[in-house]
Amino acid sequence: MAMITFHKMEDSRDPYFEEARELYETAFPAKERRSVEQLKQILHHSIFHADIVETDQKFTGILFWWQLGGFRFIEHFAIVSEFRGKGIGKQVLTDMIQKQHTPIILEVEPERSSPDAIRRIAFYKKSGFYLNPYPYFQPPYHPGNKPISLQIMSYPEQLNASDFPLIVRKIHKEVYGR
Repeated sequence: MAMITFHKMEDSRDPYFEEARELYETAFPAKERRSVEQLKQILHHSIFHADIVETDQKFTGILFWWQLGGFRFIEHFAIVSEFRGKGIGKQVLTDMIQKQHTPIILEVEPERSSPDAIRRIAFYKKSGFYLNPYPYFQPPYHPGNKPISLQIMSYPEQLNASDFPLIVRKIHKEVYGR
């Protein structure tokens, strides 16, 4: 099995920044990601983590996440296309789960939106995540854009109806500044 390691990217002078930016821009549509300038700024935020995934010392992916008190929020996670389907994404999630024993929350496109969304949700379910049935909208990253209808997935269990709005408020405030 390949040796997976993590490298914390702390600013845009990092040797992996350009590869991370390129993957970020190709893996996520513009409306679902920050501008490059916003990304550079957020790298300095104390509760934001920009982990570079390396496989056998080669750039393999990005895992951008937030430590939000009692839970971690994965904002963006992508593996370079040539490494997909090799179990690396699963290993990354397993490592994240094992490092801390706090819940993990992430956003996904609704299953009905595309075959990729169905595949992505199935991937997270295989890793132990639950698809929550509550309506959710991601605030826009850019002025003039509309909120995006997404779904929340959670690990290690499904969120209950009373906790869901509290978690959403925390994400919207800390991650999106709303």
